[in-house]
Amino acid sequence: MRFSSMQAVPRGETFSVELRTLTEPVKLLCRVVWCRETDTTAEGKFQFGVTFEGYSMSKQLVVRKLIDTRDGI
Repeated sequence: MRFSSMQAVPRGETFSVELRTLTEPVKLLCRVVWCRETDTTAEGKFQFGVTFEGYSMSKQLVVRKLIDTRDGI
């Protein structure tokens, strides 16, 4: 997943995000794997990518369902 920020985020930094679903929220632990400065500040001066930690099969299924629903699949 990619995020935008007004500040650089150090590689290895961890934080959690909560995805809201129709049934219950899903909390995912993220670890920053890259960060780079962008040419625009429309979304933020920096963009950074994360990988998910402790990503159980049940969370994978919920996230996949959210993605499929959003993409109209």
